[in-house]
Amino acid sequence: FTSRLSQLQSGVEQQKDVALENLEKSSSEFTVQVSGLQSQTEQQKNKILESLEQLRSEFTSRLSQLQSGVEQQKDVVLENLEKSSSEFTVQVSGLQSDTDQQKDKIRESMEQLRLEFASLLSQLQVEAQQQKETIIENLEKSGTEFASQFSELQRNAQQRKNNILDKLGKLESEFVSQVSELRRDAQQRKNIMVEQLSEVTPPSSPESATPKVEEKIQEIAQQAEVKEHTEIQEPTVNDYLKQGDVLFSQKQYEDALAAYNQAVKIQPKNAVAWLNRGMVLGRLKQYKEAIASYEQALKIKPDYHQAWVDLGVALGYMRRHKEAFASFKKATQIKPDDGVAWFNRGLALQELERYEDAIVCFDKAIKLKPDSYKAWNNRGYALVRLGRDDEAIESFDKALSMKPDYASAYYNKAACYALQRQVELALENLQRAVEINPNYKEEASTDIDFDEIARDKHFRQFVAGVNITDNPNVRSIQQTSKRIREA
Repeated sequence: FTSRLSQLQSGVEQQKDVALENLEKSSSEFTVQVSGLQSQTEQQKNKILESLEQLRSEFTSRLSQLQSGVEQQKDVVLENLEKSSSEFTVQVSGLQSDTDQQKDKIRESMEQLRLEFASLLSQLQVEAQQQKETIIENLEKSGTEFASQFSELQRNAQQRKNNILDKLGKLESEFVSQVSELRRDAQQRKNIMVEQLSEVTPPSSPESATPKVEEKIQEIAQQAEVKEHTEIQEPTVNDYLKQGDVLFSQKQYEDALAAYNQAVKIQPKNAVAWLNRGMVLGRLKQYKEAIASYEQALKIKPDYHQAWVDLGVALGYMRRHKEAFASFKKATQIKPDDGVAWFNRGLALQELERYEDAIVCFDKAIKLKPDSYKAWNNRGYALVRLGRDDEAIESFDKALSMKPDYASAYYNKAACYALQRQVELALENLQRAVEINPNYKEEASTDIDFDEIARDKHFRQFVAGVNITDNPNVRSIQQTSKRIREA
């Protein structure tokens, strides 16, 4: 072990010496490399410093050049600003002088306009006073005429009442005379038959014959009484309804109302009688009473289609458009193939400004009744309100193709063109409407749909003689009042 250990120690010593030699060599080589790197680093440092110095000198020269250029530009800009300031001062002074001149002109114009307006105002006040006096005179004349007409109507009503009473008296006397005549006739027949029986069947014995004769006489008397009763019976509900229908067709509405009143008096549960009574009340413009009659008919017969339609019409006249729409809706639910009910439903929706829904109803009415020119016309009016002018013109043309003398369609077409500011076409169609119905001239003079061409001289010449109001209050009232051209 000792020998081995000594060998190992000697080997380790040799390796130690070798390692130390290697370390010394490496240290010398590292020192050489470090000195080489230091020299290289020093050279690179010197080069960088030289580059930086060169860049500094170049930057300094460039900076001096830029400073001189900026100074020159600054001088130029200052010169330009001075020139612009002087020019601006000159322009401002010129504008001030022009403004003063325009201001003086505007003042002169305003003064002239004020004088013209004052003269026009005084003239208008004089005209207004004259119109006021004229209107008062017309109202007084109308009052006297109305009073005379009212007294005349009272006289006519009294005369008609007297005539009706006379007719009733005559009918009563005729009825009494007919009854007495029938009774005499029955008595004569009774006597003749008694005589005939006595001649044909002479009694074998008074006791046995008398009961048979008496029995036969009673039978004949009963037959006579039955016949008499049959011939003199009072008028029935149907008789009064037929009488009322005839009077209604002859436009004798008050007499027709009396007949229908008798019908509902005899048979209060007759829905037809209540419906007819409502119709004649509508003709007499007694819409509130007409509505009550229709409602009574519907209490008796809730699915009475015609009663729902006529109720809606009466409610429309009373401006109760929501209720009118509900009535027409009920009518179309009961009878979906009634074009008239769909048309009236569209009119109610049009009054409620529900134009899209109204067009749907008019289309339904046209589908059920293609020749309904009124439906085409009102469809066009709803399209105008929605701004769909081209479709509206097509609808009006369709109505006029069915009825060439339809004034309402011409008028609506003119209003549509007026909203488009097509003056010539508007006046052409308005002229056609006025030729058929002269009242449309006055309506056009106050219609808001013609506001776009109201200042046009040709339009003013056309409506010359009609008072065109520019009062905003009146215009707003007219704007809220919707035009349903024809119900």
